[in-house]
Amino acid sequence: VALPIPVGKSFSYTVPEELAPYVFRLSRVLVPFRYREASGVVVSVRQGDGAGLKSITGVLDFFPLIGEDLTALVEWSSSFYVTPPGLVFKYALPPVRDLERFLTVESGSLADMNGVSLRKAIRKFGRTKILQLYNEKVLNLCETLTGQAFAPVSAGSRPFAGNEGEKVLYIDSIEKRLEYYNVLISRHLTGGGNILLLLPDYYAAGAWFTKRLKEIHGPRVLWFASGAPVKQRMETYFKTRSEGGYIILGNKNCVFLPLTDLSLIIVEKSDDDEYKNEEGFKFNSVRVAVERAERRNISLVLGSAASSIDAIHLADERGFTVTCNEWLRSGGYTQKITKSPGSRSAGEILEHLSLEAAEAASGGLRLAVYTPRKDYGAYLKCHVCKEALSCPTCGEPLGYDKPGDSLYCPGCAARFPLGSACPHCGSNLIGFSRIGALFIEEHLRRTQAGYSIIRITGDSLKKEISAVRKLNSRDGVTLVGTQSLSKLYGFHVNKLILAGWEELRKMGGYRSEEKTHQVIVNLIDALTPDEILIHSTKREPADPARYLAISDFCVEELQKRKEAEFPPFVRVFLVQARAKTAARADAALKKIRNVISEEGLEAALFGTLPLKKPPFHIWKVILKGDEHLLGKAFKRFYDIAGVEIEADPMSF
Repeated sequence: VALPIPVGKSFSYTVPEELAPYVFRLSRVLVPFRYREASGVVVSVRQGDGAGLKSITGVLDFFPLIGEDLTALVEWSSSFYVTPPGLVFKYALPPVRDLERFLTVESGSLADMNGVSLRKAIRKFGRTKILQLYNEKVLNLCETLTGQAFAPVSAGSRPFAGNEGEKVLYIDSIEKRLEYYNVLISRHLTGGGNILLLLPDYYAAGAWFTKRLKEIHGPRVLWFASGAPVKQRMETYFKTRSEGGYIILGNKNCVFLPLTDLSLIIVEKSDDDEYKNEEGFKFNSVRVAVERAERRNISLVLGSAASSIDAIHLADERGFTVTCNEWLRSGGYTQKITKSPGSRSAGEILEHLSLEAAEAASGGLRLAVYTPRKDYGAYLKCHVCKEALSCPTCGEPLGYDKPGDSLYCPGCAARFPLGSACPHCGSNLIGFSRIGALFIEEHLRRTQAGYSIIRITGDSLKKEISAVRKLNSRDGVTLVGTQSLSKLYGFHVNKLILAGWEELRKMGGYRSEEKTHQVIVNLIDALTPDEILIHSTKREPADPARYLAISDFCVEELQKRKEAEFPPFVRVFLVQARAKTAARADAALKKIRNVISEEGLEAALFGTLPLKKPPFHIWKVILKGDEHLLGKAFKRFYDIAGVEIEADPMSF
């Protein structure tokens, strides 16, 4: 049995005689684990005496819920992302409680069971009795949301829609991408196929795509995402596991959704970091989508406005058709850029933003102000001695948390009381060298009282998106935000201001240049500004125009990565030891080093870094190599308490 926990092995249990007829490979079962009952997936069944083993206590599934193709994808994902399979299966199987909530029992011979909800029947008669009657064909299960029988689905044959198995990397503006998607979608719907369309979010880009696609395809458009209500998710699950002819919109977890007759996968905005799952099973759904399409010869489109270096490299390796229409050049966006004089202080930039906001309000214009940071301010420094206020624990520059009225360290998460004097020279002239969206919003509200100011960051997007959508085209408004502004598809602005955008080039580690390119391009794609104004604190401001030449940027960045032997030309694995005491973290690190030595991985060791995130002490061990680097060692790593492994981290 594979349990959804970070350990490098599966667990063996005996099967009681009364449960033996209902146990099969890939069924979920209840088992005793330590001091509690846990559910896991049966990965194999064998004969044996089972001496000394505990017994399973229950069987949860009536029949296999995923086929061999999806099982193979789970196994590949487990291997590729060096993650125990029990954690991966959670993403391919619906929660039992959600499934049973929308099932009823149907029986022509048992009147007291007929039409009863499955939950109620299990409570009254017991799960084992219901399994027995189902196996004896005395009762069936019915889906309450569709009215159809809930039964095993045969693999069948996939619909043919022409250009079967075609793989395309399509880089263009949002309207051109949607136009291209709709041509493909119509063709595959006509052939009876299901289309999986992955989107980076549910509330902003997801809502926009839903509206546009429903205008053409109506009720064929369905949603399956964590942000959607459970009833809506399960209706999509039931419909698409046995029927074709739907467009299924979903986020990163949807890449494992069981779908019958899947003939086309589209990944919209495939460069977005939202496709990287950071909790539990750490995977990139773009890469999993490519693998799923290739295994079943399913047509695939990776669409975006900006380039993804990983996608470009993968497209070259896997024989994609690459279409890059250099839409920024043809749209004249390089000519729309105006650079303000350099060497401006944060205070001077704020004054100019106030004037721009006033002009937008009086003229009924739409203004968007982008800044890389969402918080109030960062990098506090003394204006007398010019020294930065840094964390005494790890040395990282400190930021200011206004709600908590305290200083915080972004490196180790430590917090300190806000002092009134510089610790270096005693001066009280302390201020921010870098300001965030919250600071700018507060300043504009204070200096431009009564004007419409809306902050758009990852924290506020869900709350503010409805207010943005309700704005009249003649309403003057100023949006202040981070890269979340790039999720506002269809919200045209008269002017886009990039305030302190060069700080992006210092964020994101080895991907900083790629990230800068993606943020600028995606902002333009979503907001389609008539004018772009650049504010910089540098004496000689960098030219953002070079980030708008998509093909040239990709060629240059790929060459740099290749020469440095960095991803995507090698894979990086982050082995992390986490403990609540320094001694335990050090002990785990020693065991990790022993495994590295015994498995002959010394040449792959790139570095070891300490990290303190209260209440945890952490050691990060970085390994570089090919995709098979940890093939034999990863189970040994997971046997060390407190160890986690992340493949292909976005930064390290």
